[in-house]
Amino acid sequence: MTYLLDANTLIEAKNRYYRMTVCPAYWSWVQRSHGAGLVSSIEPVGAELRRGNDELAEWAKNQAGLVTDRRNGATDVRHIGARNRWVERASRGGYAGVDFEGFCDAGFAPAAICFGARYDCPSSTRQ
Repeated sequence: MTYLLDANTLIEAKNRYYRMTVCPAYWSWVQRSHGAGLVSSIEPVGAELRRGNDELAEWAKNQAGLVTDRRNGATDVRHIGARNRWVERASRGGYAGVDFEGFCDAGFAPAAICFGARYDCPSSTRQ
């Protein structure tokens, strides 16, 4: 089973718990986990990370394959219903008012379905 990582997972790790120079083992673990097929992400996350101007942006630019172009699952007509159900549950979980069309996490539920991955929604609704 592959788990999809959202941008916040990596941003918070870099900012709070696993600074790249303090705990390089975490970042090696992410790389090894991707190599083993355990973690991946979708392109909007990669774009968000690469837009930065810090060590995480540079790291993301050098992670070939970690962020794959899985965004097609978010717009695939077969998965629109899954995305809408995810948005509905996320809205009930305290995300009301968020522009989900522009929010990269909205692509996680259908991408997970489409690619056989798993994404745990911040509202604890398992996808």
